Amino acid sequence: MRYNVYKNVIECTLSIKETVAYIITSRNYILYQDCLAKMNTIAEAVENEQGPEAIKIRNTLNAMYLQFQESETKVKADADVDAPTLLALSKTLATQCKEGLKYKINILFVAELASKWDAMESVYKAFLERDDCEVEVVLEPVFRAARLASGEAESETIYDDWLTPLGIKHTPYAEYNFAEKKPDITFISQPYEAETIPEFWPENIAKHSRLVYIPFNTVLKLVSTTDYHNAFKLPVLEHSWKIICQSDRMKEYYRRYASGNANKVIVTGLPKWDYAMVHDRQNTPCPEEWKEKLEGKKVFLYSTHYTDQFATMSSENRGVINFFLGRTDCALIWRPHPMTETVNKQYNPENYARYKANEAAALKSSNVIIDRDPSYANAFVWSDILISGENSFLAQYLLARKPIILRTPDLQANDISGLFEFLKLPFFYNRESLSQIVSLFIADPETNKKNREQLLEKFFSHAKGNVGYVVCDTMMRMFYREEGTI
Repeated sequence: MRYNVYKNVIECTLSIKETVAYIITSRNYILYQDCLAKMNTIAEAVENEQGPEAIKIRNTLNAMYLQFQESETKVKADADVDAPTLLALSKTLATQCKEGLKYKINILFVAELASKWDAMESVYKAFLERDDCEVEVVLEPVFRAARLASGEAESETIYDDWLTPLGIKHTPYAEYNFAEKKPDITFISQPYEAETIPEFWPENIAKHSRLVYIPFNTVLKLVSTTDYHNAFKLPVLEHSWKIICQSDRMKEYYRRYASGNANKVIVTGLPKWDYAMVHDRQNTPCPEEWKEKLEGKKVFLYSTHYTDQFATMSSENRGVINFFLGRTDCALIWRPHPMTETVNKQYNPENYARYKANEAAALKSSNVIIDRDPSYANAFVWSDILISGENSFLAQYLLARKPIILRTPDLQANDISGLFEFLKLPFFYNRESLSQIVSLFIADPETNKKNREQLLEKFFSHAKGNVGYVVCDTMMRMFYREEGTI
């Protein structure tokens, strides 16, 4: 039974009990009709409930119907009504409904790409443990577009069932109807209307549910107009019931740039941080095909975007991969953006040829792996050091207490947001500087550790491995505060 139905049933029983008591003292028997209407509401609500308690409630309702009919007959005959029995039945009904009926608050998680499930996974698991909630997952399609420097765009539709292999039951998007289901609380991490169908746009979900927005990315900089728009001007903020926030400083920016929605912002840290703190080599086995290439080596993860294959970045990629091809003490896991091949093949044949050459060299090598798995779990767990630009991997590696090597930090030169300090991390700008940094980490794994610990303490104070539980408990307290408890 949904909570709103349960709540209405309890309110009906209390009203019936009060009305019967008033009828007895006032002898205003016209009010019987009010009681019958509320009894009908209860009967409808418990019609499909199973178990002995539901049977008791239906039996009590039947006894009350008979008692009301007998009372009505006696009133017409100007005879005394059996008021004590009627009052006792109304009290019994109230007790049976409150103690015997069980309610569930319907919680919905809208899943999209496998690589983004970490944004909600710990919240999902926390809700599964609650007796007062029923949890559902619906898988939505995603339109992924790559915007090129020329202004052209390449797009693809992604709809793969990655949930079933994880043992997560879900409903296909075509079979889910928000207007019919009316979930009590809906969690999303995909805020862009252009990336999914209208049924899953925030404004449409919010018509039927309390919408909670959990940002997928940890915001580390605010430089461009796009940065500010993506953080503070998206329509999802307007339509959300609550907005999960990474830090108190970030909440200040909401107050400054999204003042109309700042009261919805709840600082808990991001649930995706839990993922980085609980996944390890005990619960994430190494893929068999990786073992030979990784064994006995310091493993680096190299994360690239599809735009990295254009202009000067293509030569950097070749340099990084060639550098590791020449090392026997290191291994490289390369995770190219899923759109890399599609975009380059259609719009930049020259770089596409270079990309395929990199790919061929990696496949033939004894120490370079190309990871195209939708989930980054294997690459994250089985790598020791990250080589990356400014992406969501940075926070995850910091939280896992793993070293990071940055590319071209001058991109952050205009960032005065105070959300992160990129220059506390080592960076490279050519093959020689990369070689020096790699040698430092191999010689001393503690290199740069003090700076990383300072970054964690300063910018990730809410990361304690329990953000999912904090979000779950906070949302439920706010839900009950609004709905009222019975």
